[in-house]
Amino acid sequence: MAVDADFRPEPGPYAVAVLATFAAVLIRWLLDPMLGDGYPLALVFAALALAVYIGGIGPAVVALLLGYLLSNFLFIEPRGVLSIGKPREEIAVPLYLLGGGMIMYLGDAARRARRRAERLAVLYREAERETQRLNVELNARIRELDTLLEVLPVGVLICERGSDEYRGNPAAFQLMGATGVPRGPVAALKSAPAEAFIARASVNGRPASLDELPLARAFNRGESIHNFRFDAVAHDGRVLSVLSEAAPLRDEQGNVRGAVAAYVDLTEVQRAQAAVRASEERLALATRAIHGYVYDIDVAQDVKSSRIRVWRGHGLRDVIGVDPDEAHPDVPWWESRVHPDDLPTLRARLSEAYASGADSFVAEYRVRHRDGHYVWIADRAVIQRDAGGRVVRVVGNVIDISAYKQLEKRLEETIADLGAADRSKDEFLATLAHELGNPRAPIPNAGEVLRRGTQTPSEKNREQ
Repeated sequence: MAVDADFRPEPGPYAVAVLATFAAVLIRWLLDPMLGDGYPLALVFAALALAVYIGGIGPAVVALLLGYLLSNFLFIEPRGVLSIGKPREEIAVPLYLLGGGMIMYLGDAARRARRRAERLAVLYREAERETQRLNVELNARIRELDTLLEVLPVGVLICERGSDEYRGNPAAFQLMGATGVPRGPVAALKSAPAEAFIARASVNGRPASLDELPLARAFNRGESIHNFRFDAVAHDGRVLSVLSEAAPLRDEQGNVRGAVAAYVDLTEVQRAQAAVRASEERLALATRAIHGYVYDIDVAQDVKSSRIRVWRGHGLRDVIGVDPDEAHPDVPWWESRVHPDDLPTLRARLSEAYASGADSFVAEYRVRHRDGHYVWIADRAVIQRDAGGRVVRVVGNVIDISAYKQLEKRLEETIADLGAADRSKDEFLATLAHELGNPRAPIPNAGEVLRRGTQTPSEKNREQ
């Protein structure tokens, strides 16, 4: 007889077995005047059945042995004596053991069946609750997917084996200008013939059939397509630049049952990129024309922080002979190249512009060239602030004004020479007026004045 694998020696079932056995013996003792020596062990079977049903084999064995001992002592002649092998036990005891064994076997089987049924009932209820929960969650996910497909700006098309139509979300119909869109309530996916989506297509300037496009390739060949670009002519006449990806849909056996593809319209993106490239080219040409460059400072903390990122245009090489890729993208690198005599003034003026709330900054100072000499630059910038007035960005341009400074220096020297000539003229006129009062010496003195008037200031200094 198999022992219950879940058997645990708990006191409860054993107590029930003992009490049930005593109750059965008590009832037999009460019925003893009626039964006499007959059926000394019959009522113990009831206690045995109860014990095995409640506790299993262990409590049933206790009830079997306890019932035999009590019945042997109380009901089998000679009574009042506990003795194994009494004359009347030759038939009663084997029948008792056989009947007890059958009761234990059947009771234990019934108990096991009951426990399995209880477990199955619990599992069934749990499975039912889990199924209901999964159905609710699945329906919620389906609604979410429908909503996503409806509002998704990416076109999605699905084709399935055995159908001549594509299913697509509203973005796919709008993107391709599809014709024959069914009327009715808005749905996440609508069906339309494949020819309704794309009138003509081309790949790398070459006309292409629909079978060459990602959705058909994924469906016919079972391959996944990534980053596939093609030009499409929609039915409404628009020419589109489209980026597409596609993947096959497979059944449980791994056979292709359909395909799904996503489409993104890159037309406006490419136009914007072309406009940006054109703007960058114009900016590069403009900075080259003015012999300068543009810079952009992202002010993160304060103007002296090395964490501030600085972008400098390609004209940096034209100004100081350093390529932008070689320059450190921060403020300290630039300050290290400023002339030591100009750096304190530059910092003071920049700090004043930041603190005063000014929206622009202008300065002229010297910067060290790659070959070691200094060049004069004009630095003009626009200061951008946030709502609180804090500086967040500075965008400006730097122009090489070395030639202008040299011209300015020559102009100052010319002005100085003209001033000296003017003073010589005044001196000549004064001398002439004086000599006119002395008729005997006008000619020698006038000659001396004329000679000195033609001298430069440096020659006069040497004579003195």
